Amino acid sequence: MWVDLRVMTHASFQLRKISIVAALCGLSMGLADVAVAQQSQEAARPQVNEGIAAVVNDSVISTYDLQQRMRLLIISAGGRVPPEAMPQIQSQALDALIEERLKIQEAAEYELQISDEELRQEIESVASGNGLTADQLLQQLQQQGVSPQTFYDQIRADTAWQTLVQGRFGRKVRVTNDQIDEVLDRMTREAQTEQYLVSEIFLPVDNPNRAEEMYNGGLQLIQQMGQGAPFGAVARQFSAAPSAAVGGDIGWVQTGELAEELNRALSSMQPGQISAPIPSEGGFYIMALRDKRDLSVAAANRDDRLRLVQAMTSMDRGEDVAAQRLAAVAAAGDCASALGAAGGDAAVTAIDIGEMGEGEVAPAFRNALEGLKNGEATAPIQIGGAMHMLVLCNRNMGGLLPSRQAIENRLYGQQLNMFARRYLRDLRRDSAIEVRIADG
Repeated sequence: MWVDLRVMTHASFQLRKISIVAALCGLSMGLADVAVAQQSQEAARPQVNEGIAAVVNDSVISTYDLQQRMRLLIISAGGRVPPEAMPQIQSQALDALIEERLKIQEAAEYELQISDEELRQEIESVASGNGLTADQLLQQLQQQGVSPQTFYDQIRADTAWQTLVQGRFGRKVRVTNDQIDEVLDRMTREAQTEQYLVSEIFLPVDNPNRAEEMYNGGLQLIQQMGQGAPFGAVARQFSAAPSAAVGGDIGWVQTGELAEELNRALSSMQPGQISAPIPSEGGFYIMALRDKRDLSVAAANRDDRLRLVQAMTSMDRGEDVAAQRLAAVAAAGDCASALGAAGGDAAVTAIDIGEMGEGEVAPAFRNALEGLKNGEATAPIQIGGAMHMLVLCNRNMGGLLPSRQAIENRLYGQQLNMFARRYLRDLRRDSAIEVRIADG
């Protein structure tokens, strides 16, 4: 006999796809403004005669390629790059082109090619994010002095790299229930504190000798954003974090969810502020605090979301025997194991009933769930001629905490990004790279 735990069903959530999309341009700025900004900077821009800027394993990067990428970076920064920042722009552009060649060369080693149709789809995805068609996006780039081929090359390299990294390392990434529980437990303990709406830019430092250069580059980006460059456009072009695909947006985060050094910085910021470059594992973060809220009031009035497993057994042989049958479910420690334990006993039936609001749970079951931690089970509950037990898979505190799936996606993206950075660092170390133009 099954007892209905709730009044209504709850639709399942969608898995958020983590993707890497190449740079978007700062198209919120008028074309005339960009043209004026570029003309004013033309005298300050390093003058490069047509020739060779660098050679990467016998693949030539021309000075024209460098000029085009610099122009794309300037547009991405809103067209408001001060003259003194131009050497840094040149350095960043050259570095991006070198890494782009390494990505394409490595993809070729695995006979991985991005078709014209795949390329077109990626460009359409970028364009639609700006409310444009692919043709309109390319036309606007061309009007601003950027060859469509420059954009094609960047999109193709990043798409190939994403596919290659996913194929080589996707199966090596392991996000365990314990890792998810650790994040959720930490956030639950601190659920009465503040929550922050955050965007990020991550500047990787694969070579300690370049840490100062990357820090100064971060300061230049902050200066450009202070002069009006959109944070999202800068994040898409310069950030190495998975969130670059969505302009650096990582949504609402809670104290304890991020690394300690990032939490400290956010706690001292006010909405609208952008942090200085923050040293962290693998590089520097620039954090933008868009908003914050006090969770104490919301938490007091919340309706928690509960994901539950329900187990049941007959009481045909008495209360004690029924309780013993459910003991393996109670000792499982998580919902997957609880379902497995129930499956090993023909006298016990268990189902994953999904997620529901705490207010939807029948009072008898709701009281039993009070105070449980994730993975814990209620005491056996007798209703009619059956004994029931609930296992709490996850408690989302009134929507104030992310779902398990959202946390898993974030942890997965972080681990995969770490593999990607190490992979690119090793390629760079093992390649023949000759720079023929003064770097900055």
